[in-house]
Amino acid sequence: MSAPSNANPPPDALPFPLISLSDLSSPDAESRSRLAHAVTSALHDVGFLYLVDHGIEQRKIGRMFEIAKKSFDFPDAEKERFRQDHNQLGFKPFADQPNHAALAGTEGDATKMYGKEHWNLPGKWGVGNFDDNMEREWPPVILDHQDELDDFDRDCNTLVKKLLRCVAEGLQIPESTGGVGYFDELHRYDRHSGCVLRFLHYPPLPPDYGLAETGYTRINAHFDIGTVTLLFQQDVGGLHAKDQSGKWVYVPPMEGAIVVNLGEELMYMTDGYLKATQHKVVATTPTEHSTSRFSIAYFAYPDFETPIRPIASPVVEAHGREERARGVPNGGPPDGTSAMQYLEKKYKGIYGFTTGWSDKRGTAGVKTA
Repeated sequence: MSAPSNANPPPDALPFPLISLSDLSSPDAESRSRLAHAVTSALHDVGFLYLVDHGIEQRKIGRMFEIAKKSFDFPDAEKERFRQDHNQLGFKPFADQPNHAALAGTEGDATKMYGKEHWNLPGKWGVGNFDDNMEREWPPVILDHQDELDDFDRDCNTLVKKLLRCVAEGLQIPESTGGVGYFDELHRYDRHSGCVLRFLHYPPLPPDYGLAETGYTRINAHFDIGTVTLLFQQDVGGLHAKDQSGKWVYVPPMEGAIVVNLGEELMYMTDGYLKATQHKVVATTPTEHSTSRFSIAYFAYPDFETPIRPIASPVVEAHGREERARGVPNGGPPDGTSAMQYLEKKYKGIYGFTTGWSDKRGTAGVKTA
């Protein structure tokens, strides 16, 4: 599916399911059950969906894009003062992007490369990776809007928990182990985790860069790491993801919709029943070549002590039995691996250095339930 010129396609032209969360608060149990099934099925089948009626005001989203654009609108030399640190927070310049081959796992890209720049902001102000979020230096454009950023982080955290309530119902997690609120406890706003709010800027390609037949890759093919990613797009596209057949498809922006995809940690917590899907950003059209693309991503992670192992769910357990009978091993990390340890390992592969989180917090403390 190539990138069309229309940046706001009709729902029937979308590559992945379009789901409304409006029934989440319905008094009708059957309506809530249908919603849970729709969300869980989409994440099982393809790991991607479009979400509307999600509860985050469009005014707030627009405001975040205003702040995001301002955060890139000062000289590169000045932005360098705020370069990303060991906690992966701060500014990542255009010429210093990560090794996404470590994220891709199985597939690189043959297309030409022309990257991006981004800001990683705490996904939980004051209780994100650590309480020392504010010990590092931040530019005035971030500090002046900290209350708004915190408010938006909380909205995203709330939305992630709403989505995961649907997933918990779809997975039939027993009430004795948390029921529909199972994932709430793992995504509390007051607990340490790897949650990140990212502002991304893809500058226009230089005029002498012609339209390559395969496009110019802005981010290589990769899987996200955590549980759920929320992606906010505007009118300039470029996102591509694999569909059920393994074919790359264009994931166009849609006004009022958030693109949701699954991360590896939740895939392993469901023994592969829910799918993390490869995706990338490629500039293929004249607009994507000549116009800045801004996007905002909220990467949700469970709290650091969460064990990355299959959860107690009859759906997950049945899937696991079927996979083992077919000779498919559990592809997750070694038993006893915490969310913090898994993220540290992935970051070492991507960025080439450790975060030091284990040294600061200790390597024990993985939850037993």
